[in-house]
Amino acid sequence: MGLTEKQAREQGRPVKVAQLPMDYVVRALEIEETRGFMKAVVDL
Repeated sequence: MGLTEKQAREQGRPVKVAQLPMDYVVRALEIEETRGFMKAVVDL
């Protein structure tokens, strides 16, 4: 766990953001929690 997207951008870091609907996440399907999305913020 690190910075949020907003925090990273405020610091001027180059970031790439990926979002994946939870109904594509195997673990979420297994526990039947598929609402929302998963978001990854990667520092380039």
